[in-house]
Amino acid sequence: MKTIPQNFGNIEQKETKIAKGSCWGAHSLPACVRAPSSRARGIWRALATNPLADFKQKETKLTKAGFLRGLPRIFVPFVIFCNCLFFLCATSFAQTPDNVAEREVQRRQAAMPQGEAALERGKTAMKAKNYTLANEEFKTAVGYLPDSVVSGKAHDEAVDGFCKSAVVLAQARIAQGDYAGAEAILNQVLSNRYNPNCREAQELYKHLRTPGYFNKTITPNFINKVEEVKQLLTDADGFYQSGQYDLAMKRYDQVLALDPYNTAARKGQEKIDNTKYQYGEEAYDETRARHLWKVEGAWQQPVRKYGAVGPSAAIGAARDLGGTALVSKK
Repeated sequence: MKTIPQNFGNIEQKETKIAKGSCWGAHSLPACVRAPSSRARGIWRALATNPLADFKQKETKLTKAGFLRGLPRIFVPFVIFCNCLFFLCATSFAQTPDNVAEREVQRRQAAMPQGEAALERGKTAMKAKNYTLANEEFKTAVGYLPDSVVSGKAHDEAVDGFCKSAVVLAQARIAQGDYAGAEAILNQVLSNRYNPNCREAQELYKHLRTPGYFNKTITPNFINKVEEVKQLLTDADGFYQSGQYDLAMKRYDQVLALDPYNTAARKGQEKIDNTKYQYGEEAYDETRARHLWKVEGAWQQPVRKYGAVGPSAAIGAARDLGGTALVSKK
């Protein structure tokens, strides 16, 4: 067996001190204070050959340290702000069922005067037959008057008025050919929000849903043409009554352009033609009578006037009597 020299440890310690001294003197690297292992020696060699990397590493460490030192200054106020906001939200939304019920009662009581005012306006509009305005006012009243328990009879009156005015509006839509609009109005009335048991609305809605009950080929465009024809017929009759037959005939022609099979226009034209025919007969008789009178008047003899100087007065057409006097003289 080989014996280890006693001074071997001293030799190793000396090598370590020399290595440390050279490291601190050359590059001042903190990592060189570690134990002199093979890995540490490799790092020392790399740093010795690349001093720029050592500088960047130090700069990065300093930057991180500065950021970490400034982070509490930013983070702490942010946390305090978030806690305050959470506290305010929690206190504002923390409501007990009693508070909610009390606020709801107060809201309904405050809205009742507005609902009663809208109800009165709706009744006034119904009397004036302004059903559109009445329907809107009754709808507003139902919204402000919550139920029959709190508002008494006012809520029931508002619902009943809304039902009646809506039925009248639906009938008007049907008369205009707007069946979809009428059905939409009735659907709103029969909803749970208002009055599902409105009998008049139920009957009218049933008729709308029954095939063939209403002639749904009558569209709004057709209704507009009908109204225009009515106006033209009225104008034509007025022109006829005032003796403006040509203008009346023109209006009847316009009616037939919109409705080729309109019998009222044809009867009006026939009446105008008969009137003109009667005028033609009267004009014929008058012209014939005038000319016959001229012929008959030519056969009249002059009337002698005794004691008068001058030509004798002639009745009828003036004639040349020179020839007759000559014959009588012979």
